[in-house]
Amino acid sequence: MISHFLHSVTLASELNNNLVQSSFSDEETAITLLQKTSFTFDSKDSTTSDYGSGDDSAAPTCNGRVSKLIRGESYHPVENLASTLATKQYEKSRIFHMSNPDPSKPPNHIVYKLVLTGGPCGGKTTGQDRLATFFEQLGWKVFTVPEAATILLGGGVKFGELSPEQAYEFQKDLLRTLIQIESVFFNQAALIKDRNVLVICDRGAMDPSAYLDAEGWDKIMRDCNLTSFELRENRYNQVVHMVTAADGAEHYYTTLNNSTRLESIGQATSQDRMTRNAWVGHPYVDIIDNADCTKFDDKILKLLQVVCDRVGVSYQDRLSKNSKKRKWLISAFDDTNFPKYEEFNVIHDYLLADKPDLQVRIRERCQNNKSTFTITTRHFMNTESRETVS
Repeated sequence: MISHFLHSVTLASELNNNLVQSSFSDEETAITLLQKTSFTFDSKDSTTSDYGSGDDSAAPTCNGRVSKLIRGESYHPVENLASTLATKQYEKSRIFHMSNPDPSKPPNHIVYKLVLTGGPCGGKTTGQDRLATFFEQLGWKVFTVPEAATILLGGGVKFGELSPEQAYEFQKDLLRTLIQIESVFFNQAALIKDRNVLVICDRGAMDPSAYLDAEGWDKIMRDCNLTSFELRENRYNQVVHMVTAADGAEHYYTTLNNSTRLESIGQATSQDRMTRNAWVGHPYVDIIDNADCTKFDDKILKLLQVVCDRVGVSYQDRLSKNSKKRKWLISAFDDTNFPKYEEFNVIHDYLLADKPDLQVRIRERCQNNKSTFTITTRHFMNTESRETVS
């Protein structure tokens, strides 16, 4: 939440200072100056997505903020984060225009790359099958990428019998194999032009790092001429972590349905935690745990819901269990008990759209002078909003 508002609050504070230090002959002059800067406002009491508030009507009006300034009253800089829906007498050159589709050209279709990861017996294989069926029924083309580790281990490799040198070479070969298999499916997906494509990967390129120490993983990155940033940030649209049944649903944990699964409950829980940490830093990671799941289908419904939310597919009340997504502004935390994390500089730039039911955001995430960019459009339709990320 802090990173979400960092850039916008800084700009709002600068604008606030400029207004307080200036004198105006009337409110119209002040309003004109405020209108030159566009922000979004998140109501702390409203249901939100990672894009903006769920109730933009709760945003304070521009005139109200200016009146407070002119009267010398104090207010929080976040009040300046005005919704981009408030399109009022802006110069047309400053408005983001959505182009109308050209009927002579084929429509743009997306290729959405999804990773299913997690500890042993988390439901990845079943989840992959159910996702494929769900999206195929919507008219999507779906590719399911098999788990590279299962292929290699099923061929006779016994990881517990490997020496440190052999284990290192195995993980390096595993990563190369995984990337090559994925590339085949990614290339095929890119060639499909008549519909949307979902590529579901059973584990992803960061998973091998969970089975190596930091020094060994860095060596693999150098030997393969790769970087963790590249594999984590640029390769997949979304990562879904399916928590092992050994954590919260122990009576369902079994090794009988996978000949390569040998872990005890304690080992499975430990591997689940290491795998989750391997993906810390990816912009869109969703954790599917076993809480509030009276049966396995409840967990699958959670999976379908988080993928639909990210892709922008409307499911109305077919998958939801009266859940709401909220964001919280944290005032303090105990850093001694803080879990593993990655630090990024995040900048959100909100474009002023020419349609009242549309918001557009460009997001930059930067780490070690390397950046990724995403553009998110949020459409308001009756009582719900739908987001698409590209």
